[in-house]
Amino acid sequence: MEIKEYKTKHLEQIMDIENRSFKCPYDRRIFQSYTGSPLFLVGLENEIVLGYAMGTRSGVIVSIAVDPNHRRKGIGEELMDKLFEKMKVQRMTLTVRTSNKGAYQFYKKLGFKPRKKIPDYYENGEDALFMSKDK
Repeated sequence: MEIKEYKTKHLEQIMDIENRSFKCPYDRRIFQSYTGSPLFLVGLENEIVLGYAMGTRSGVIVSIAVDPNHRRKGIGEELMDKLFEKMKVQRMTLTVRTSNKGAYQFYKKLGFKPRKKIPDYYENGEDALFMSKDK
């Protein structure tokens, strides 16, 4: 797998992964707004998108997802490592749904620590867990 910066040609594959990964997927306009950002990465194999990760210069992980057919192969970990490297920050932060046990375990494995619970964070009223990881 190679990790490259997102290009518009990847959008349809990313939307497919997004829609299969989340019960409340991001709208395509969110992804389009990150076009040109060096902090929007895709994991590719033969031009097929296996996963993506997006972040901000301040160290916030906006979103990460791996194609459900390619999970548990280290793709997400590689994407997060590369994103952290490119962010050039001392701390990465993210929020995760309290019901998303798989994502929580993944972030914990990567060294993220839960910092606080945020009530009613998501549009459906679900709570979020704020997590961070220091370099």
